[in-house]
Amino acid sequence: MPEPQCFLAASKSILVPTSSVKGGSISIGGSLQLLGFCTFEACVGIFWPSIMKMRSQYIPEEARSTIMNFFRIPLNLFVCVVLYIGAATSQQMSMAIPLEQSITPVLQDFMNLNIFYLPVYYCGVPKDLKYADSHEWVKVEGDSATVGITDYAQRALGELVYVELPEVGISVSQGKTFAALESVKAASDTYSPVSREVVEVNEKLSDLPGLVNTSPYEKGWLIKVKLSNSGELNSLMDDDKYSKFCEGNH
Repeated sequence: MPEPQCFLAASKSILVPTSSVKGGSISIGGSLQLLGFCTFEACVGIFWPSIMKMRSQYIPEEARSTIMNFFRIPLNLFVCVVLYIGAATSQQMSMAIPLEQSITPVLQDFMNLNIFYLPVYYCGVPKDLKYADSHEWVKVEGDSATVGITDYAQRALGELVYVELPEVGISVSQGKTFAALESVKAASDTYSPVSREVVEVNEKLSDLPGLVNTSPYEKGWLIKVKLSNSGELNSLMDDDKYSKFCEGNH
């Protein structure tokens, strides 16, 4: 059977009603749920590439983060309403059902473990890097350096869905924007910790922006640069100072 017909037959099969035989096909209700889920996933797959292309073409770079964050306000309000309703419902249920009856003793013991009380500012801080107060890191190798965002920054942003990097060959001064990161929660600019000329960008991030989340200090690096003023490194923090800086933010 040709490949398109195979896919068509497979898609039709999810709509076949259940039979009386055990192990038969799924019910009509289950088929509709599965179809709805597949439709939702298809829409998500279309949305992100489309919004990325339109954003790069129609939204000025200097106002991109502000505009994208503005359109996230309705979504954030919706999430707050859902959380508020969920909290109110949970409170009503907890008043109606004693705690010892609502969860098992094993779960109670698990909830009492100290892992639930780890400091929220805890994050990985390698010792061989320099750090900016805007949460970028620099790894110096001779007259060149690799730049990325810290584990603290990626945790604050959440799951990244888009990374916009500069072109190779441009020069940016210390403290100036050089990249834009967009997560499921917000869009954020990234600032250069040193003055430099970009000699390489991490092209993998165009297809795999999540590398910044899973490996911020290795596979998730952003750019490699040729240092133009190594003295600027003296204004950056070492690992001890940066750890205290992160702790002070909480």
